Amino acid sequence: MGNPPQIFDGERERTQLFLSQWEIYWGLNYQVEAMAQPYSRVLCFLSYIQGPEVQDWVTHELRWLCEQVHAGHVLPTNPWLWAQMMVHFGNAFVDTMTQAKARNELTKL
Repeated sequence: MGNPPQIFDGERERTQLFLSQWEIYWGLNYQVEAMAQPYSRVLCFLSYIQGPEVQDWVTHELRWLCEQVHAGHVLPTNPWLWAQMMVHFGNAFVDTMTQAKARNELTKL
């Protein structure tokens, strides 16, 4: 239901837009089985991250997810999977310099 998020290609200036679109999409579909279970929600989220700049990161996250569930014995229903993946995404793509850039732009005025 609703519009899925636009494909995220790793462009940090579009990270917040992507996350906002994802939140709306997830909010509209949170009762759908694939979105209700953290394991499949992570897979769905990763499916919207594509392109040569992000492929290695997506592959790493897929391996991490499989290791947790298949070798680490974390249940697919464990909310920790989603929380950790969002931490990983934030560490990789959230522009931590946004405030510094804004202050720098203000000083130029």
